[in-house]
Amino acid sequence: MARPLWSGAIAFGIVTIPVQLFSAVREHDIHFHQISRTDRRRIHYRKFVEGGDAEVAADDIVKGYEVRKGHYVTFDDDELKRIAARRSKVIDIESFVHLAEIDPRYYDQLYYLFPGDHGDKPYRLLHEALQRADQVGVARLVMHSKEHLVVVRAFADVLGIQTLRFADEIGDPRKIGPVVGKVQVAAKELALASQLIDSMSGKFTPAAYKDEYLGRVKAAIARKAKGQTLAIEEDDAVEEDDGKVLDLMAALDRSLKARSGGKAGRKAPGRARAEGDEESPDAAVSSGGKGQAGKNAKMGTATRGGVHHAARGQVRGRSPGKRAS
Repeated sequence: MARPLWSGAIAFGIVTIPVQLFSAVREHDIHFHQISRTDRRRIHYRKFVEGGDAEVAADDIVKGYEVRKGHYVTFDDDELKRIAARRSKVIDIESFVHLAEIDPRYYDQLYYLFPGDHGDKPYRLLHEALQRADQVGVARLVMHSKEHLVVVRAFADVLGIQTLRFADEIGDPRKIGPVVGKVQVAAKELALASQLIDSMSGKFTPAAYKDEYLGRVKAAIARKAKGQTLAIEEDDAVEEDDGKVLDLMAALDRSLKARSGGKAGRKAPGRARAEGDEESPDAAVSSGGKGQAGKNAKMGTATRGGVHHAARGQVRGRSPGKRAS
């Protein structure tokens, strides 16, 4: 069983519920090390005082905030923990709201809450009460010396916490990107776009979507671990930018016809080829590189710098995107 990231209690009116907090996310990223190109040894970083050459021990390092050029106020870990102590062990629910009231832009990380010692009954009470009210609790949590705004919510069989961004952390889109031009959308264009959305509508099935890039990286690691060259697939063909303004009506009409004729551009997520399922990187290292000659023969023939290139289609040019009127 995983170790809890935090232990404390939920304060729900005068009811206190002992809980343990665990991350609900299991990352599957590939983590690469930095190594020397020439002798394949790991790269390490050492901490030095600016302008000096003596390495500084971890015990001699504190956190500093620059109040003016070259002048700092410093804090050690114990001082920061004392600042956070007021809320460090309590998730204090301040109000209850309907989930639909919370703008999805505020959501950040997801965690699960499980009952602590002797907490099963009050835990179940809060879980069932939230489900019956169809609401979530808005609370604050201090974790890793940082205060988080959170919602406490009931999932099917467990309580969960989702951290929220504070309002001043969400940027105003008008101050971030270019202003959207004031253009008039024709009724026929809107009707065709609505038809296209209807034709592509369906139920969201999370398990149908796989990280295709991660699968390709795993497959590449497995091949390289066996001493094989790496097949690089070329980009799919793209149309050249002829400088003409895109005809939205024609593009929407073609999209609808492609959908009705079963010619939709992107394959369904459930049918995506999971290259990483062929063989894990660890299995490739232990297998010694046997039984792959046939696969190699299909990877391509042209070689540049020891890397095979298998073309998926002739690339006719690249375009930053056509303009829409």
